[in-house]
Amino acid sequence: MSTIYSRFKFVEKLCEETRAVNPRLNKTALALGMLSCLGNCVVATFQETTMTTVHDIGALLFFLTGVLYILLQSTISNHDFPYGSSLAVCRARLAVAVLASLAIFPTVICAFFVKQKDLHRDAFSHSCLPCG
Repeated sequence: MSTIYSRFKFVEKLCEETRAVNPRLNKTALALGMLSCLGNCVVATFQETTMTTVHDIGALLFFLTGVLYILLQSTISNHDFPYGSSLAVCRARLAVAVLASLAIFPTVICAFFVKQKDLHRDAFSHSCLPCG
């Protein structure tokens, strides 16, 4: 959360000096980043084995808002170039945004259509290895 807020304050200060980025775009990115952090907290709090539905909702919130956040940060980087970031940073953010956007489709499809009955770690508890 502190990294997202620090980026928000940096872009906000940059907007005051250069007017390169729309402040609403920056505030929207902050809100999406904070929602992504909330989703991450939900995933960490509710384990996959005990509260599956809440865990999945938190994961979806974390992933989708995180992808939207990086897309907005990529847009902001392109708007504030050359004042706030270099061309290499703009390209790196764009590459991550494209990769994350492409990952949405298989992730959402797997989340809604593929049900995993046995977790992989459960297979090890039934192994034939002798105990200690």
